[in-house]
Amino acid sequence: MDLEAKRKAQQERQTILDLESYATQKDNELIRSEAEWKIKLTALEDRMSSELAAKEESFQREQELQRQSREMEEEWRNQKEEEIKLLTQQNADLQLHNRSLQELAQQNDKEKAQFKKEEKVRQTVLSLESYATQKDSELIGSEAEWEIKLTALEDLMRSEFAAKEESFQREQELQRQSREMEEDWRNQKEEEIKLLTQQNADLQLHNRSLQELAQQNDKEKAQFKEEKKVRQTVLSLESYATQKDSELIRSKEEWEIKLTALEDRMRSELAAKEESFQREQELQRQSREMEEEWRNQKEEIKLLTQQNADLQVHNRILQELAQQTDKEKAQFKKAEKKARKEAEKTLKKDRKEEEEREKKERNENEKRENEELKRKKKESKENEKREKEELKRQNNMEQSIWKKFLWTKKTSR
Repeated sequence: MDLEAKRKAQQERQTILDLESYATQKDNELIRSEAEWKIKLTALEDRMSSELAAKEESFQREQELQRQSREMEEEWRNQKEEEIKLLTQQNADLQLHNRSLQELAQQNDKEKAQFKKEEKVRQTVLSLESYATQKDSELIGSEAEWEIKLTALEDLMRSEFAAKEESFQREQELQRQSREMEEDWRNQKEEEIKLLTQQNADLQLHNRSLQELAQQNDKEKAQFKEEKKVRQTVLSLESYATQKDSELIRSKEEWEIKLTALEDRMRSELAAKEESFQREQELQRQSREMEEEWRNQKEEIKLLTQQNADLQVHNRILQELAQQTDKEKAQFKKAEKKARKEAEKTLKKDRKEEEEREKKERNENEKRENEELKRKKKESKENEKREKEELKRQNNMEQSIWKKFLWTKKTSR
């Protein structure tokens, strides 16, 4: 009877030792699981920090683009005002010349042929004045169109800025939720570790009491009661271990759901970032189109200025013609025709060179933009690939830990 009791006591002690080993193993697994989750959360925070840095850089680029747009608008407005003032002054000078020519024509009533020629000159001057007035109206209309386009551009930039600010707020909220999740998980694991430590201490106390009872064979009744209590404790510990296994499974499922939600949010953020990049590209394209249109307007103003200069030269020649003989007039006409041809030739040459230069600049800008777009797409693909590999590695690690846990549980039973 004593040997049977000792054997039972040894079996009970061995069971308790196995349970203590299993509880210690569970503690180690919980510690490893906590470390792995901390690594995952750290990687997630680093990824979100890089996303925030990219958003901040995009925000700085938009601010710089807005500043350049305002400077370009101010420069364009000042230049237009100066050019309009200059054209107005030139038109006033032309009208003054026209009045002087009319007075000269009224005084030269002895030469009817000359009067007819001067009449043609006046018609030419009037047509040139009408053309200059028309160009002034076109410039005013062009200025209004530019103001409308710049207003639309500013509205688009404001909407982009609001979208960036909203995205930044969402990322801040996501970080806060991540920190709260990490804190809740840490508190829960600390409570579980404290409870398991207390239970291990209780098991060790029961083990010592069993050892003392094994040495007291004359107290079989008390030993039987104590062994019954130990068996009940062992059963309760097994039930508690099973409950903890279920809780661990639920905790793993909850964390997987939370990680899936975080991954979905990050995908949506990446999609929003890609959309923002496309809008930024569209904004840059509109800015280039406005710059191109501004160059064309500048060229048109240059042409109008050249025409006004030619008109002034023509008026001076007409004044000189009114005071010279027919032979000298013919010579002046020939010289005027030659000078006009030379001026037209030079103007065409300059215009051609300007068009070639603008075309070359346009091609270089498009080439740089295409290269930048390819580089950003490549970086986006590489980041997505790295994220998929990291997610795959984490899933493999979780599966390995889970398989090991199931195997340990099966072996302990």
